[in-house]
Amino acid sequence: MLITDELFDAYLKCKTKARLTFGPAGSGESSHPISDWQQRLAENYQANCRDRLQFADSADCFVGNPCSEDLKSAKYRLIIQPYITAQDVGSNIHALERGAAQTQTRNSPYTPIRFVPFEKVSKHHRLMLAFDAIVLWKASGQMPTKGTIVHGFQHTALVFKLDAWIHEVESLIGKLRTLLTGGPAPEPVLIKHCKECIFEACCRKRVTDKNDPAYGSFDTHSP
Repeated sequence: MLITDELFDAYLKCKTKARLTFGPAGSGESSHPISDWQQRLAENYQANCRDRLQFADSADCFVGNPCSEDLKSAKYRLIIQPYITAQDVGSNIHALERGAAQTQTRNSPYTPIRFVPFEKVSKHHRLMLAFDAIVLWKASGQMPTKGTIVHGFQHTALVFKLDAWIHEVESLIGKLRTLLTGGPAPEPVLIKHCKECIFEACCRKRVTDKNDPAYGSFDTHSP
């Protein structure tokens, strides 16, 4: 089973959403006004950030998926929008930037970068970047030591160490895998995320059909 960044993102928001995204329902639900707006906002911001990076260093920039040898040898200073899969995980990484040569060969020379349009960087954003780092680690055999989140109107760069975040994400991936393979899906509970989720109508119907007392209330159904 391939755990993708899409699945991991869904799991961080709601366990039920992760199961529905993974199952056949994920191909049936495709539109929600708030979700669609958020997607356009993210895509436009990511495109703007990619253009800024490429303009600053177009000579040593690779766009797309590098071969494994080039990834391991850190051939390119900048890699834009690679989709990397390794073993049982895969991610649409926003960008990879080569830094100074590492003193330890077990550490990756690349820093994963995520583009976040919001002024405030949340724990969710940090966990998603750590997920990218795990994918890069499994693909290259070298662990990234730090990551960068470019965020907000001013394109502020937040750089932070990844080791503790990577450990947390490894645990969450294990829990997600158990959720997806360990029996029936959890019963839906209405939470704050529902109002921006493509599965909102589906979950509301299931809750109201059962006359669940959670209807109309907000609970916590994220990991």
